[in-house]
Amino acid sequence: MTYEQKFAALAAISPHPALHMRKPGDWYVLMPGVERKEGVCLSNGCVSQPTPELAVEEKWNWATDPNYYLVINAMRENRRAVKWNGFMWEDVDE
Repeated sequence: MTYEQKFAALAAISPHPALHMRKPGDWYVLMPGVERKEGVCLSNGCVSQPTPELAVEEKWNWATDPNYYLVINAMRENRRAVKWNGFMWEDVDE
């Protein structure tokens, strides 16, 4: 997958995804409402990379790590848990 396709896949599970530049050479992907379940904690996976492409790749690797799943809207009635199955986001029973 290209980094644009990966960003589109990430955007499919985030209400308002964005690729931001803090300053030249400091890029990150913001995915409000999406966190990774790490044991009993939820992590937002904030990363920083020198290019937009690397920032998307880093966020993709964080989001699709097979050891974890993502939680969308954790504190809302429409909470959802998903995991990348190699083709699409698949719901996970928590």
